[in-house]
Amino acid sequence: MTDLNQKLLRDLANLASRYRPSDWERLAGWLENEERRKQVHTLLLELASVSQTRRKSPQRRAKRPGPTPRIREALTRVRLEDTARADLLEGIWLKLRERELLPTIAAMRAFAQAMGSKGIRSTRRDQAVTELMELLIALPADSLEKRMRKTVVEDRKLGEEYEEWVRLILGRAPGTRSA
Repeated sequence: MTDLNQKLLRDLANLASRYRPSDWERLAGWLENEERRKQVHTLLLELASVSQTRRKSPQRRAKRPGPTPRIREALTRVRLEDTARADLLEGIWLKLRERELLPTIAAMRAFAQAMGSKGIRSTRRDQAVTELMELLIALPADSLEKRMRKTVVEDRKLGEEYEEWVRLILGRAPGTRSA
């Protein structure tokens, strides 16, 4: 038995622990019949065939990276082109995750819409952070600050709050206003 796959033997042992000894004894008695042993042999060969087919099958999809790796990869690409922009986006991402910036999903939706986006579709805040970051990363390099400023001007009801977001994102001292 040493030439058998050890993992297969462990799996069989795990299977054995799920059933009572009397069940295994009945199975052993059932296998005393030559015709039944041939049936089990045929069954094992069919299982081997199915196992091989499933392993070769291209139906398995590669797992998509989760949101955090996607954002990190995108920021790495941005960093290759523009280090300052990558630093700015990383700061925004950190502040969004820590709820220092746009602490509610409603605020995130309002901000995205005011920036000219179609809006945030996510229903959970953590997903909305990823969605907003993907929108911000996709903006052309010179467009991020311009859109943020435009958002402040167009939405007078939230102007002071947006102005504060701009200040936080750009890392300016409290009380300073953007030009």
